[in-house]
Amino acid sequence: MRRKVRNVSFDVVHGRAQDELGLPWKRALLWAFALVVGCFLTETVVSQLVASAIDDAAMRIITDYSPSVVALASTRAELHRMQDFVSDYVAGGGDTSDRDRIASSMVDLDSSVESYLKLPTIPGERELWRRTASDIVNVRETADRTIVAVERGDADEAKRLVRNELRAAVDRASADILGNIELNASAADMDGHLIAHRRRTSMQAAIALALASVALTALAALLVYRISMQHEAIQRRHAEILSATNAELEVFASRVSHDILSPLSSTRLAIESALKADLSEGVRRKLQRGAGGLDRVTRIARALFDFARAGARPDPGERGDVRTVVDEVVDEYLPIADQAGARLEASVPAHGPVACNEGLLTAALSNLVRNALTHLDAGPGKRVDILAADAGDRVRIEVRDTGPGLAPGTEARVFDPYVRGPGTAQPGLGLGLATVKRIVETHGGTVGVESRVGVGCRFWMELPRAAAGVS
Repeated sequence: MRRKVRNVSFDVVHGRAQDELGLPWKRALLWAFALVVGCFLTETVVSQLVASAIDDAAMRIITDYSPSVVALASTRAELHRMQDFVSDYVAGGGDTSDRDRIASSMVDLDSSVESYLKLPTIPGERELWRRTASDIVNVRETADRTIVAVERGDADEAKRLVRNELRAAVDRASADILGNIELNASAADMDGHLIAHRRRTSMQAAIALALASVALTALAALLVYRISMQHEAIQRRHAEILSATNAELEVFASRVSHDILSPLSSTRLAIESALKADLSEGVRRKLQRGAGGLDRVTRIARALFDFARAGARPDPGERGDVRTVVDEVVDEYLPIADQAGARLEASVPAHGPVACNEGLLTAALSNLVRNALTHLDAGPGKRVDILAADAGDRVRIEVRDTGPGLAPGTEARVFDPYVRGPGTAQPGLGLGLATVKRIVETHGGTVGVESRVGVGCRFWMELPRAAAGVS
């Protein structure tokens, strides 16, 4: 009997709670929850749209503006460098070493132009480049005429060409290239400002939606409490989710700086900002790879610029960590190897740094790995291996592949500029291995290749160790 009374009492209380809640409260509860969910979804959509806009702007800077600025600046530097070498050639009465430096400079000029032409263009850039290309052709023709004048012994004509025509041609080309650089820098700056604007818009939307979410959450919490403790617990979890989301948005809003110092700094800032957002793992890996690629591009560009300014002479005391360079190159080319269905592995038992800065060492090793991946066969079992080992007072870095190998008799010429394998269908001018040779040999090292037809190639470079105690 006692149990029956207890059950009746429970039924009465339960029915009274339902009567007190009533249909209007139920509708208000449903509306409150619907609005809270709407605010949360809107907040998420806005965040994703802003992140997508920032990613697009960052990728444009990474894949177009920054590489264009680097390639154009390198082209401009090579033009002035070639002008200096031609002047030295005239002043020296046709010294063979000066003639070789002119030829080397022209090779570097072609490489810079080739790198630039591979990149996408922006509105107005193509018209500027047509004029710039005409200027570069004029510079080379004037340089060739000057060289011919020296070789036939007409010193007065050669001096006149250097003083009047060559200088004017280089100045015109340099001015047009500078205009092209400024066009790309301006486009990068616009995207940088776009990133800053998106950041401000996202912050304002986040604050408004957060306030609305807080108000609606409080109302929903009151209604949920009137219904049951279970609904109250659900609402608390929902509030925690909203709080975490708002905290992430605040972190995201604080990532992007108002001032964009340069196209490269804008790129780095945008990538770092995107990496702190709530992204999928795949997108995060791509952005991290992009950031690492940008750092490597910046380091390589600075190293190449310093190398060019020094007249292709390394600075005393240069040093680079082989393991760091190998790890970065593997990280950069592993996705390319995966896409090609090949294995890319590395082994670095070598100890100590080499007498070459990491930017130039990265450029050299990247050329060898890219060359190996490019020429792999289409069959199964494709692989590229990197080995860095001690070799007495030097460090030997090898890149082995399972490609078709070199045609017999071509091993001695494969490191020469513009030399390509017969019948190759891959794009390029044949400058990658020549670049490797130049970097390594100017740092006191040697390069070489061993090949077996149908088995593969083993390209190697040896560099002296860095002097102890030098930093």
